[in-house]
Amino acid sequence: MNKVTENATPELTEGNSAHLVLSMVRKMGWFKSKQCYLVFRDSEVLLIHLSKQNVKAAVEEYRAEQKAMGKGFFRMTMAMANFWKDYGNRYYSGSRDDLLALDSDNCALPYSSINRLIFKTARTSRIAREDEAFQQVSGMLIIKGEHGKMKFSHEYFDRNRKIKSILSEVLGKSLSYKAPLLQ
Repeated sequence: MNKVTENATPELTEGNSAHLVLSMVRKMGWFKSKQCYLVFRDSEVLLIHLSKQNVKAAVEEYRAEQKAMGKGFFRMTMAMANFWKDYGNRYYSGSRDDLLALDSDNCALPYSSINRLIFKTARTSRIAREDEAFQQVSGMLIIKGEHGKMKFSHEYFDRNRKIKSILSEVLGKSLSYKAPLLQ
C-alpha cells in the first residue's frame, strides 16, 4: 500500500522546491490504474508516473550497491523494504524538466489551472506501532481543472494534519480537505 508519513517534508533548500510528495494510484479507467507520485512545488503539481523500466533500473542499481557492500539475502531484503519506503523522497529534489522526462505520461499542472483539488478519506483503522497507536486513513484525491478530471487513491498517516497544512498553503481556496481529525 502507498504510505505518506508525517516526516515527508524535508527542509527546503536551494534547488529543492518540492513541498510535499504524495504516493498515489491514478485511476485511468474501470480496470486500469498506474502507480504515481504527486509532487507539490511552488507553482505547480507534477504528476510523476512510475514506468516499469525506470523502477526496474532503480531496483537493479540499488541491488548492485547492496551486493557490493556484501549484504546477504536477509539484510538485502530489509534494505529493499527501506528502499521502497523511501522511494518517493527522490522526487523532493531534481529539476522539473528531469522529473518530467522520466516518463512520457508525466505532466505539470499549474495551480492556476486547478479549479478544485478534493482530498478525502474513505476509511480509517487503528494501528499500533511500538509504543504509539495512530489511525491509518486511506481515501481518494480528485483534481478538477482545465485538463479535465483526474482520480487517485491513496493511504496516508496525517496525525498532525501536515498534509492539509501544506496543501492549503499551495492551493488556497482550491482545496477541499475532508478527513477526520486524527487523535
